[in-house]
Amino acid sequence: MHNLKKVVAVIAVLAMVLGTMVTGFAATVTPAKVGSDVAGTDYETAATELAALGIMTGYPDGTFKPGNQITRAEFATLVVRALGLESAAKLTTAKPAFSDVNADYQWAWGYITVATENGIIKGYPDGTFGPAKPVTYAEAVAMLVRALGYEPAVTGTWPVGYLSKGSELGITDDVKVSADGYANRGDVAVMLDNALDIDMMEQTGYGTDISYEVKEGKTLLSDKLKVDEYEDYVVTATPKVDSSLDDDEIKMVDENGKNEDTYTVAAGINPDDLLGLKVTAWEKDDKIVYVKYDTAQVKTDVVGEDATEDSVYLYVADDTYDFAKDAVVYINNDSADPEDLKTGMYGRFIFEDGDVRFADVYELTQTNMVVTAVNKDDKTIDYIDSDGSKSTLDLTNADEGYKIFLDGKTIDLSDVKADDVISYADINGDWYYLFVTRNAVEGKLTKVKDTTFYVDGTGYSTSAGDGLNGVTVYTLNNGDDYYDYDGTDATIFDDAVGEDVKILLDNVGEVAFLTTDVKVTSDEIYGVLEAVNTFADEVKIYANGEKKTYDFDGDVYYVDGDTTGDLDNIPSISGADDYIPVMFKTDKDGVITELYLLDVPEVADAVGVKLTPNDGLNSFDDDEDTIMTDDKKVYYVESDTVILDSLDDPDTVVWDDIKSQNPGDAEAMIYVDSRNRVKFMIFTDGYDTIASDTYYGVVLDYYYDGDWKIDVDEYDTGKVTYEVDKNTNLKKGVMIKYTVDSDKKAHPTIVASRNVAKAGLDINGTVASRDGAYLTVGDTTYKFNSSSVVYEVKLNDDGSYDSLVASSYTKILKGYTVYGVLDENNVIAALLYMKPVTTKDTEKPVISDISVDGKDVASDNTVTIVKGSAGDTMPVKVKITDNVGVTSVTIGSGTVSGPDSDGFYTATLSKPSTEGTYYITITAKDAAGNTQTVKVTVTVVATNPEL
Repeated sequence: MHNLKKVVAVIAVLAMVLGTMVTGFAATVTPAKVGSDVAGTDYETAATELAALGIMTGYPDGTFKPGNQITRAEFATLVVRALGLESAAKLTTAKPAFSDVNADYQWAWGYITVATENGIIKGYPDGTFGPAKPVTYAEAVAMLVRALGYEPAVTGTWPVGYLSKGSELGITDDVKVSADGYANRGDVAVMLDNALDIDMMEQTGYGTDISYEVKEGKTLLSDKLKVDEYEDYVVTATPKVDSSLDDDEIKMVDENGKNEDTYTVAAGINPDDLLGLKVTAWEKDDKIVYVKYDTAQVKTDVVGEDATEDSVYLYVADDTYDFAKDAVVYINNDSADPEDLKTGMYGRFIFEDGDVRFADVYELTQTNMVVTAVNKDDKTIDYIDSDGSKSTLDLTNADEGYKIFLDGKTIDLSDVKADDVISYADINGDWYYLFVTRNAVEGKLTKVKDTTFYVDGTGYSTSAGDGLNGVTVYTLNNGDDYYDYDGTDATIFDDAVGEDVKILLDNVGEVAFLTTDVKVTSDEIYGVLEAVNTFADEVKIYANGEKKTYDFDGDVYYVDGDTTGDLDNIPSISGADDYIPVMFKTDKDGVITELYLLDVPEVADAVGVKLTPNDGLNSFDDDEDTIMTDDKKVYYVESDTVILDSLDDPDTVVWDDIKSQNPGDAEAMIYVDSRNRVKFMIFTDGYDTIASDTYYGVVLDYYYDGDWKIDVDEYDTGKVTYEVDKNTNLKKGVMIKYTVDSDKKAHPTIVASRNVAKAGLDINGTVASRDGAYLTVGDTTYKFNSSSVVYEVKLNDDGSYDSLVASSYTKILKGYTVYGVLDENNVIAALLYMKPVTTKDTEKPVISDISVDGKDVASDNTVTIVKGSAGDTMPVKVKITDNVGVTSVTIGSGTVSGPDSDGFYTATLSKPSTEGTYYITITAKDAAGNTQTVKVTVTVVATNPEL
């Protein structure tokens, strides 16, 4: 098996552990849940095969953690499983003879006992086993050499003899071995996997004529695990083409094309995904539990021209292939002849010696359906059709059901995403087979030439014109309108050239869809003009939730709708009292081309709005979305109404956040159109009395999944997700204040961007001291509570941002830089801290004031205690100090807590119940990577020597 280390597609069923793993029409397949962090790595095959056999699995979070160490107890367990002795281990309940394999390792007692009885492990000369010690490469190789029966053939000293034999046998193939180094999980998996098909050695002579013989063909896989391996078998039938088969059955013939038989596959393998493949399959307990195949035999493609009885042209491969003798063809799951393959049929073609020996294809009912929304409850998919119209595919129309494939794997409807491109086949009204392509390209549109789009200089053929699927759909206004492009007039994309675009590729790699936003002139934008720079032709305006400096190249309307001027005609702005409400428009590059000063009534009239005569607010109606002023006039709030909380320091207000509130004595400037619809509203007084709740937190992620969203560690709540407006300044490590509307959409204000302070901070400075939960910055003391959100912003040596790490206020020390915000009770809601950037600290942490079971440890690190009874525990306390902060502490094998307010760390360990000498190793590591270790010698006596 380790001699087959080529690129293979792997299918594994890990009963009760790994869930479903399928293939489909994919050129490559990664195993499901065997470990997302080993997919595509050198560890993938080994991890998958061991998981399939129940020898070694991943973690509940879906990872394998190949870099983690593995203990001696854990490795002994793996070897026992590889020997097929797990049942015996589970029946063995007696405690092993090793003195240190106590009740903490009861789960491993049986495995350690079985491994000992079978000569796999021997322990140390002092009678211990070291179950918690990480296994070294030398120890792991030695155990595997013994498991394979080769210990009598080992010559030389430890560990060279074992390592040499392990290398000779192939145990350490593809592993970089460091004899005394600790083996990681990935390398352990590879060595175990290598050992599975190595011929074992057995004793054949006894007494005075002791001899050993290598038993060819007798391996852990075949002899100990009872696995039958079927190499180079071909899957000839599955349930979708052979109604005589049960849903979990397949038929295979041997490598000579003979001896067809029926096999049962374990739950989690989809039999239909194997049809036609030449595979290597493992059968255990009368079920196929593992299948792998060489991906080179498969092409997923589209028939480019009607086939003849001798050959077929494949569109993506752009080549013509002969049919092998006795080639097998299925169309829509029915047997067919090679010449029945017609243009546009899509599916899997399997090759042997360069010829097509098998085809499993579908006649597509519809192609290039661009998904816009999925309703998993109604089982519907909304999509943009190839003519640019909006349509819905109702999956309940299929009598028997539907199957969905992505990258060769069967997926659920809930896995289908917006911007997926779908083709589907209607199989006689019984089944819908959906084939999903998820291949998006984003970048600058460099040029369009006939039927080729160039994005960042790379050309992509379109489906339009001579393309296989006939048409490309596009939108130039982010989905407001859709059109189809036939490849004849590329000038329609002139305005899009140089702009950011997204193209979606279809099942043959051609452009099915293009989207961008290149409106020549923007919609009306309302905001507050705060500054004018006539020399640079720039203006600063608060609009769309941010203050921004815009280039200006256009007209200023400052008298009426006919008289225009330039920036010199704007009244002088010397401070907030001079800010001006405005409406403006921009070109596609964001340059202002029209600027209207709304404080002039004649200009407002030209825009089509007027200022209401009364600025006093009487009430809001959250059902009708209306505002009543003090003179009993009613105005209507629309979805595009712009509301600001003030004129002098504006922030955007969300109507849903305030519409259920009582406006009290609040006042506002309200601009309405001829139908009394509110276009623009600015509070001039009293907004703070009606504002909705403010939230505080640190952004953990900013992403797009059909909507822009942020994950936030929120004060008083924990991790939450909100929809937000697009804002590229929202990124991991940003601290925000925000309100949340009734649709769970957040409206954040950034107060600190990682290591850069912004406006709105309540705390900004250097820590003078911290006493428990009290933090002093400058002359002001603040308080944390249990809900305070605290993160460390790690910096590079040049002071730039490196990473964000969840932390605790107990980690904050004098001299750290802090940015924070306070809640309404002046408690710290959220805080970022940064350690000073200094030269690397080289001083090790100081370990002192050690006590064991209440007894102080002497200066020579020795202590005497009285033995306990079985099951007794004892506390071990230690004080640790360091210049740059302690990052980790270990005390024996115990769980460490602390530090307390005096800097002490504590662990509870098992108390020895027998007399003798024991050792406790204490290790401390600081933020600079310096490590200090102290080994305490504990003498255990029968009675207290002081009595």
